[in-house]
Amino acid sequence: GDAKWYFNYVPVTPGEQYEYVDFYKSTGPHSVVVDFVGSNGVHSYMQLASLPTSTTFKQYVGSFTVPAGVTSLTVFHLLSGNGTLTTDDYSLKAMSGTGPGADSFDRGYVSLTFDDGWMSHYTTVLPKLNQYGIKGSFFIITDEMTNEGAGDTSDPDSYIDVNQVQLLNLNGHEVSAHTRTHPSLISLSSAQADDEIRGSRQALLDVGITPVDTFVYPYGDYNDVVIQKVQNAGFIGARTVEEGYNTTVTDRYRLKVQNVLNTTTLAQMKSWVDTAIAQKKWVVFVFHQVDQN
Repeated sequence: GDAKWYFNYVPVTPGEQYEYVDFYKSTGPHSVVVDFVGSNGVHSYMQLASLPTSTTFKQYVGSFTVPAGVTSLTVFHLLSGNGTLTTDDYSLKAMSGTGPGADSFDRGYVSLTFDDGWMSHYTTVLPKLNQYGIKGSFFIITDEMTNEGAGDTSDPDSYIDVNQVQLLNLNGHEVSAHTRTHPSLISLSSAQADDEIRGSRQALLDVGITPVDTFVYPYGDYNDVVIQKVQNAGFIGARTVEEGYNTTVTDRYRLKVQNVLNTTTLAQMKSWVDTAIAQKKWVVFVFHQVDQN
């Protein structure tokens, strides 16, 4: 199971965006999860972040949008494996002017994004997107596309190679950067982080991919220093793994997502699309390997 302290359930407004803050230190795996309670009493859950260990107190700040039908919630900052977790100074507040209709787009938007450059993106995803006339966004670990063994369509654990990356782009799909080797950027030296960020963009430009405008943080790990490096490298936006919806005032270097796992149901995905349509917000689906039917 897990171990956690959490506050009593508090009433909330569907469609409102909330900011959650706490402080933590931990020697084991831990994450932040919102527990929503609907008007029918049914619980649903949204993972905001998986966080690194820390021997000193660090602040976590995350935000999310309350789904339709939810009446109350609490937030779990939980220890999910061997180790210790200390938390303190919890805060939850509604972000002014983010309710239904506030800061909305002219309509709802949906993006389909695919991380890492797995072979299944070429063999499974590309034909389906082309069949239905849908454009996707593919974020490439650029050293993998040049590794020996890349491009092996018989191996689902293989990565696509340069020719296949170019074909994605030629088919009208967005191709952009996910670092050179997929490290946690917050664990690197300044020079190493620059090399991973700038190097991945340049590697795609060097093989004719254009534009290379957006970036994805490996493991969702970022901080203000990393964001500045992403901006300095020429990217106009970047995506996290934090769950929620985007509005016209969302920080473009902290774009939120809905993560699609092998346990995600079609009904869940439909509800995310319905919420985006109803509230005129932008939902970004994130896929990794797509190896089954």
